[in-house]
Amino acid sequence: MNLSIVPNDTYLMKVSLTIVVFILGSLCSASAQSIAVKARDTQPAPYIRLKFQAQINNEPLELGKSYYVSGLEDSVSIKTLKFYMADLTFSDAEMALDERSYATFLIDMEDTVSLQRSFRTSKEASYNEFSFSLGIDSVTQNSGAKGGELDPTRGMYWSWQSGYINFKLEGTSNSCPARNHLFQYHIGGFQSPYNTLQSLVFEYDQSSSILIIMDCNKLLTQKNITENFQIMSPNERAMNFANKLPGIFRIGP
Repeated sequence: MNLSIVPNDTYLMKVSLTIVVFILGSLCSASAQSIAVKARDTQPAPYIRLKFQAQINNEPLELGKSYYVSGLEDSVSIKTLKFYMADLTFSDAEMALDERSYATFLIDMEDTVSLQRSFRTSKEASYNEFSFSLGIDSVTQNSGAKGGELDPTRGMYWSWQSGYINFKLEGTSNSCPARNHLFQYHIGGFQSPYNTLQSLVFEYDQSSSILIIMDCNKLLTQKNITENFQIMSPNERAMNFANKLPGIFRIGP
C-alpha cells in the first residue's frame, strides 16, 4: 500500500498566505510602474534657455562705457549692439533628428529681457548640436515690413531700401576719423552677391542653459575703426564684415 504524505493545516495556511502576498506584491508593483509611466508621459517638454552676453576684454559689455582696446591702441565706447536671430534648430550629428523654431528674435544689448530666450524641446529627443541664422532670410525680407520684433520702429529696417538690417554696431573712438568719431556698421542685404545672412553652428552638451558670448574685440580692429568705419548699405565691405561675424560667437562656461 502506497502511502501519500498529507500536509497538515498549518502548512496549508502558510502556503496560502505566501501566494496571497505574492499576488498583492505583483499588483502593487504593476500599479507603481503604470503610475510612473503616466507621470513621465504627462511631464512637460523641457525648456532650453539661451543667454547672450557681449564682451570686451573678456568682461561683460556695458553700453556707453569706455574700454581700452590693445589691438587698436585706443579707447572705444559702444553705444548700440543688436542683431536678429532666426531659425533656431537642434539636431543630431546625422541630421536624423531636428527640431526647429521658425520665430525671429531681436537680440538688443540695451534690452536685457531680449538677451534671454527660452525654447521648449521634445523630451524624447537627444541632440548634440544647435544652429541659428544671424539675420533675416530673403522670404521675410521680400514680404516687407512687419510687426512685433520685426517692427521698423526698433531701428533695424531700411525704409529707403525696403530691407532689414541683420546686425548693427555703433560706437565712438578717437581713432575713428568720422564726424564725432562715430563708427557705424549697419550690416544687411539679402540679394546676390551681397546676401549677408550668416549661419552659426555650435556643439550642444544637453545643458538646459546655454551662454553664448560675443567677443567684440574681434570687430574693433584698427582697420575697421580707422578705415572701414562706416558701412551703411549692402556692398562688398558689408559682405566682408558679415563673413567675420560667426567668428565672434562662442559658447561660454
